[in-house]
Amino acid sequence: MKTHRKWSSTDILKAIRQLHRQGYDLSYNALARTHQSIISASAYYFGSYRKAVAQAGFDYQEIRRKPKWSEQKIVAVIRKLRREGEDLNWRSVILRRDEVGRAASAAVKPHLFGSWNEAVEAAGLNPRRVSRYRRWTSDEVAAVLRQRHERKLPVNALAIQRELPGLYTAAVRHFGSYDDALRDADIDPATIRQRRIWSIKQVTRYLRAFERTHGYVNRSLLRIHDPGLLRAIKLYYPTIADAFARLRIRTAPPTRQGRLFADDTPYPFPGRPRPAKTRRKKSKSPSRNGDRTLFAMA
Repeated sequence: MKTHRKWSSTDILKAIRQLHRQGYDLSYNALARTHQSIISASAYYFGSYRKAVAQAGFDYQEIRRKPKWSEQKIVAVIRKLRREGEDLNWRSVILRRDEVGRAASAAVKPHLFGSWNEAVEAAGLNPRRVSRYRRWTSDEVAAVLRQRHERKLPVNALAIQRELPGLYTAAVRHFGSYDDALRDADIDPATIRQRRIWSIKQVTRYLRAFERTHGYVNRSLLRIHDPGLLRAIKLYYPTIADAFARLRIRTAPPTRQGRLFADDTPYPFPGRPRPAKTRRKKSKSPSRNGDRTLFAMA
């Protein structure tokens, strides 16, 4: 039988110090996943987990997972970025997934600067110069792509067009195509490509597989489960209905006398069977047969 530990205020402080020595993440969310009882007991004895951490002799701002930004910290990040020669325009910084991106998100909050331009001015820089578009060289394009790939960040064409459109445009301008830019950065395009390259044979194969999986195919199902296949059909057929008709794709749920087939019914599904023919039984009512006989004799 599982028993609950009875905590005291002294035990809580000892446990927090011991976990810190063992290298545990003492942020609220992390500790709640591993030691929820300490979180609950801290709220009971100290009023909150934050107060318990402070009572144990630690600065809660240093151990919390999400740092609390101040104007001084944001200015320091901007100046560091400037010294390193990084791009400081708003679109570039807000799409970053590091400390710079978090600083940019915090800078626009009303209780701090309210806008990124105000933060840049506070760092002693001219926002107009910062907002200029970056002029990429071929070496810079390859270096950034290689760096993103090493950091496990997406480098497929769609992700770069969304996050760094200037980089994508420069890659095509310098190398002729985005795939050639990836190859120059020692990245195999086939390993990071997310879009399928469609041919009419592949469209047919996917439609057949989709039909086997779902039992039938229509526009709504494709839009939900495979919108890429829906777009690819339009490349090779005048209409969606024309593709279904030429390939003899079932476009309605298969039924048998108003009921769906069992899931284990093999494909192709049999057509709807006709009802068995039954002989009509003759009526044995003497009055009805007698009336017919009298009518014939009249």
